[in-house]
Amino acid sequence: MSLDRRLVTAIVVAALVALPAFTLRVFCVGRSCSNDDGPVAEVPFCSLPSALRDPIAAGFREGRSPDVLGVAKPSGIAGGSGSAPGVVWPGTGGVESNVPLVFSGTGVIPSAKIPDGTSLDDVAPTIARIIGFNRPHPEVRSGAAIEGVASGDAPRLVLEIVLSGVGSSEIASGEWPRLDALISDGAGTMNASIGSSPSDPTAVMTTIGTGGIPSQHGITGTLVRDDEGRLVRSWGPNSPLSIIATLGDDLDERLDQEPRIGLVAANSSARGLIGGEWYVDVDSDDVSYAPTGKGAEKALTRTLADGYGADDTTDVLAYSLEGEPSGMDDRIGAAVDAALEAAGGSVAIVVTATGSTVTDAKLNGDDVASALESALATPGVVEASVPGGVFLDQEVLVDKALSEDEVLKGMRELEDQSGGPMFKDVFPAIAVSFKRYC
Repeated sequence: MSLDRRLVTAIVVAALVALPAFTLRVFCVGRSCSNDDGPVAEVPFCSLPSALRDPIAAGFREGRSPDVLGVAKPSGIAGGSGSAPGVVWPGTGGVESNVPLVFSGTGVIPSAKIPDGTSLDDVAPTIARIIGFNRPHPEVRSGAAIEGVASGDAPRLVLEIVLSGVGSSEIASGEWPRLDALISDGAGTMNASIGSSPSDPTAVMTTIGTGGIPSQHGITGTLVRDDEGRLVRSWGPNSPLSIIATLGDDLDERLDQEPRIGLVAANSSARGLIGGEWYVDVDSDDVSYAPTGKGAEKALTRTLADGYGADDTTDVLAYSLEGEPSGMDDRIGAAVDAALEAAGGSVAIVVTATGSTVTDAKLNGDDVASALESALATPGVVEASVPGGVFLDQEVLVDKALSEDEVLKGMRELEDQSGGPMFKDVFPAIAVSFKRYC
């Protein structure tokens, strides 16, 4: 055996010896799950079908996501103390996760094809190709430009319209004439994919803005843990940064702040569409938080009038729409008309959405938190419930000498309103971190 082969063998053996027994047992390395005397127990998380497991892993980031995660039974769970209302927990009941994705206008080839299942992490790379911009470090992002969409004619303005809390099921053909016209004149599908689970709008909008999934950008939901372990609101004053830059960040940095980058939205949860803090102390984006409806339309008009689309350097303006889906098509039309007027017709238009929050779930995330604290007889042990899991108060765990295994056991034993199990599966965060062993 050569020296190189002996060295490689030694490294492999050392790595296997170094793996903790817990990892070997939980993830069935070698024959660690073998038991000739009885059936092999299902491995938490790994026993889920890949159609459930892969989106959960894509939506997870170690150190930022909940401490304990759960997959709901068909009765369903939605929302929580730290999320947009109605965001559905991953579950076996199935969730409609299709969203529209449309590119239209200057720089877009008419009648181009967008394959069904295209993920929203492809939005930013496709915009970059439309405007002729080569982003640095493409290897850190999962998204890629959709082939055959960009014409090579760079627009003076890109208008990104994102429908918050809406999925394709709320968009009826023929009842959204402005959206239908954009699809007819450009490229579109009603069957794009969010690319991760759960569909918290804060996480999805950061996916749209960065071109990476939550496991890469780290904004996994409305609430995340910061680097000191504190639970904070994403894109709030004390929020950790997105781990990867947005397209807007890269445009500003590479083009010496020449592009105008702007956001009009109801609140800071949409900030992931443009970022603005990744390159510290050099960014000066135009951000306007306005109520939905007429207030937002006025804010958009004011922002556009501040020089957007006025020269040959492509500007980017993101517009997040919230509220009832029934009025959104008119608002799309008004935004497109205002952008075309501001930029003299040289506008690339992108329309997509964050996923449906329409649900018949029987339980709320707060119900999970209350039931778990009652089962453990430990008030305050749940710091927050969010779609997909719970954040645990580490000080309470220490003070009450409560182990994570006890929390997992308590959560597995929770019952829904019919007396059946609340969850199909419950697992610790580390189980998702070791997905590669499944």
